[in-house]
Amino acid sequence: MAKDFLTNGGAIQSLTEEQYRQFVSLDQNEVKMHGGPQMAYYKELYRDFCMLLYEMKSRPIDILRLHWENIAYDEAAGRYTCTYIPAKKKNYGVSSKHTSKALIIQYLTTKAVEIVLKYQGKSKGGYVFPFALNQTHWNLNDPQQFHYHYYKSNHICGQINRFLHNVGRHLNVPFQLTLYAFRRTAITHAIIENKMPIAMLAKTAGTSVEMIEAHYVNYLHALAAY
Repeated sequence: MAKDFLTNGGAIQSLTEEQYRQFVSLDQNEVKMHGGPQMAYYKELYRDFCMLLYEMKSRPIDILRLHWENIAYDEAAGRYTCTYIPAKKKNYGVSSKHTSKALIIQYLTTKAVEIVLKYQGKSKGGYVFPFALNQTHWNLNDPQQFHYHYYKSNHICGQINRFLHNVGRHLNVPFQLTLYAFRRTAITHAIIENKMPIAMLAKTAGTSVEMIEAHYVNYLHALAAY
């Protein structure tokens, strides 16, 4: 049980720093997937999606919904910012009284900016990633649009997970690689780097210190760095 807690910290495992570097630098021609010539484009899109998820420590649904309305350039700081309310908080019915608590504000890393700018203007709906779903600007307050978007979002995440399963096998990752591994990996690596107080890390990731301690840290990876 203790070993399970140390390695899992929950159901989702994480990549080591070396495994993540291998993921980033992987020659995607080596990852075999069905889908014809256009699959090369999607493999690149899927990897960029996972990398932005890592850079922002976000949930997959929040990266999928990320819109250019959420991104601004801070002239004073000379950096891009991203501001949004996590979909999980919206689904719980955040009132205006609690919106400021749920709101996530963060500066984008250099790598995050590179990914975001790479796809700028390619989504007709104004979203960051040009998935077919994002060619429409959705009104998620409308129940019918919300449920259709939810169904399509799950389908896209399923496609990315199938890509990640193949990548994980290619890289000999000792667990089934999925989207949520990148959020957990990013938080574990942030703990290892120790550059941000855990309370601020929790705010940036849109979670709590308690959730980080219980679910988002791979303690064996973290302890090995000390």
